[in-house]
Amino acid sequence: MHQDLDPPDARVAPLLQALGRAVLGAGALEKILLVDIAQRRAKAEGLVEQLSIDLARLERKPGGTLLETLKVLGLSPELSDRVTDVIRRRNVLVHHFMEDPQLARAAQGEDVNQAVDRIDQVAADCQALVNDIAPAAFAGIQTALGIDFDTVVKTIISIDPADISDAATRAEVEKAQQLMPAEWRPNAGSPSSDVSGPG
Repeated sequence: MHQDLDPPDARVAPLLQALGRAVLGAGALEKILLVDIAQRRAKAEGLVEQLSIDLARLERKPGGTLLETLKVLGLSPELSDRVTDVIRRRNVLVHHFMEDPQLARAAQGEDVNQAVDRIDQVAADCQALVNDIAPAAFAGIQTALGIDFDTVVKTIISIDPADISDAATRAEVEKAQQLMPAEWRPNAGSPSSDVSGPG
């Protein structure tokens, strides 16, 4: 039997919005980690069929698994430590929210602003990692594919996801477009194009 949930307390609305930003930021970071794995593997092994198989498997894995793979492939200790830290903090938000005293109080409408600042720092740190990892990751993909980066970008942004019938492929194209910095998108100078990407 369907039962409607009570609407959230207005006091905690900023908390829920911050959680959404953190989850999206962590998702973007995971995608960049996957791109970095792809370019490191392609550099070492070439664009072999096994790489495609392994990437399809890794795409369904959590950030921690992607990080362990990248450590083996030579991710710097400094970046590794930063990714480890942000994954740990993201996991608290997603898996242990009510076990954290500050977050549990915020869920009851207490000290919400402090909790929002803490959660937004997770999103900001994910963004900073995307900014630091993406250039080399995409450059490596460019080299592996043998085409220039501008062509990759133009190809991705020119695709209309509505034209793609396969839901999984459509979702991947939409994610790739969302990761692109705003200034690369069509009509970047217009007032409506102020959504920023990782750049």
